Amino acid sequence: MDEIIETLQKTGLEKAYLTTARKKLLNGFLTGKNRLVSEAMSKDAKLTDFFE
Repeated sequence: MDEIIETLQKTGLEKAYLTTARKKLLNGFLTGKNRLVSEAMSKDAKLTDFFE
């Protein structure tokens, strides 16, 4: 890992790598959040149908 960081620093790609990593992390978080919300809503709809 240290060698990767050193190489990124030497080539000047460290900032680009970190920016890309942050975007990927945020996209993964949002995708997971959206999936969980969708699942919760579909489960709520089934529970609502049950009580009607």
